[in-house]
Amino acid sequence: MEQKLDRRLLEKVDNCKLRPNKLSNSQLSRLMIVATQALRQEIKKSGVEELEERKKIVIDFLKNLTKNANSQFEDTKVYRKSFKGQICDWLKDSSTWLDSDNLKFSIAGESVPPDLVEKLKLEYTLRLIIAVAKQATKDKQDE
Repeated sequence: MEQKLDRRLLEKVDNCKLRPNKLSNSQLSRLMIVATQALRQEIKKSGVEELEERKKIVIDFLKNLTKNANSQFEDTKVYRKSFKGQICDWLKDSSTWLDSDNLKFSIAGESVPPDLVEKLKLEYTLRLIIAVAKQATKDKQDE
């Protein structure tokens, strides 16, 4: 299942370009750091509460941007939507970018438990945010 998700992630990053990219490398770097913290931070809650806490780390970062940084996140577009708005949409509903067929998998005739599926959806959504920011940084250097 993770191999399928990895392939989907790579496909999505290849098709996900920030146009125009008005973000500085330091803003993109900070976004990558925050998303990585959301992936790795130990949270002493379980299930849905843990997932919501992880999402909150990134959403709080976006809510607390300075006025200038906020306008740059809003002015940078991906799929004709502000990058900030797109990140929030991905976090609210990862099925907007993940094909649900990638999450249908069974082991020894048993389907993957829903809580594990939700964890994987969030993990790969955070990895998508990191990968898009990393690709945008690389694209800026190539300009």
